[in-house]
Amino acid sequence: MRKAVAILAVITLQFFPSAIAANADQPRVELYRSGAKKLTPEVKAEFVAWSEALLKSANFNTANQPDILKKSVTAIHESYRLAVRRDCLIVSYDRPMNFTTVAGDLTVMEIVVGLNRPDKIASGLFTIDPVGRVIAHEKYAAISSAELATRTISEAQTATQAASRRSAADKIQRLLVGAETEEAEYIVIPEIWEAALAVSKANDDDEIKSLLQIAIPKMDEPLRHWQAVVLGGSIINGLTQAGVWPRTRLEQFMGNDEALVARWRRTLRLAAEMAGDARVRSGTRYDALRILGVDSFERSQQRLMPYLEQLSFLRSRVPAV
Repeated sequence: MRKAVAILAVITLQFFPSAIAANADQPRVELYRSGAKKLTPEVKAEFVAWSEALLKSANFNTANQPDILKKSVTAIHESYRLAVRRDCLIVSYDRPMNFTTVAGDLTVMEIVVGLNRPDKIASGLFTIDPVGRVIAHEKYAAISSAELATRTISEAQTATQAASRRSAADKIQRLLVGAETEEAEYIVIPEIWEAALAVSKANDDDEIKSLLQIAIPKMDEPLRHWQAVVLGGSIINGLTQAGVWPRTRLEQFMGNDEALVARWRRTLRLAAEMAGDARVRSGTRYDALRILGVDSFERSQQRLMPYLEQLSFLRSRVPAV
């Protein structure tokens, strides 16, 4: 039988009516990393804040958006088991806790975060509700915990400075190294989405131009899932949040680059196919629809007509661009 892997953190928070008193009980925290590790109160607070921030940032979950994610109970439990049998963080509460997330309100007894990436970005996010149901969450922020990364202050500062000099496109290309399978691609997609969304909301010319070059597939390549997420879920979504009309802005970025314009027009056709493909994860199909939203109504209508029956999963969610 395989030994338990490096990290298992179990956090139990005690809540009492007298919690505001000066001598109130502190949360009990245990961290296992090839043996027990003594944790300071600051580290305990870091664990709690990090896991709760991840949860609040999640855009979809299997409880509130089951028709969008379309994950069976078996699939949810398989991914959950993969997370807990390897490195993970578990935050346990002694009473039901209510959270408001991007995906809606939830009542939670436990937060489970997979830690199976070398940079300590979450590789999976789950919660356990008061009746013991496992809920999977997707499209959450790429928030790294400095304490989990176990870096010195000087190392963290060096890494931060180096990261600030890298463009979002560079970060995405680094993340995609080795992500050849769909499963591997979806492990890094949350961080890809986060990096691209940040610069898109900032309406950064150079950053968005670089993103378009890597996210719009070449003429002989398919539209990969991460590319649909960057184009629809990050660039178009981010520009919309910035109060900018995406179609006009994208036309400005592409300008007179005939090769890029030709690739973009082909991408619109590929996005229509992806939006109607029931084999593609629903969140990604939703991003493909965002891409179609920046085309003319006449062309988008024609492309979507054959897929209307298949697009029933979006009846309650219409992309705004």
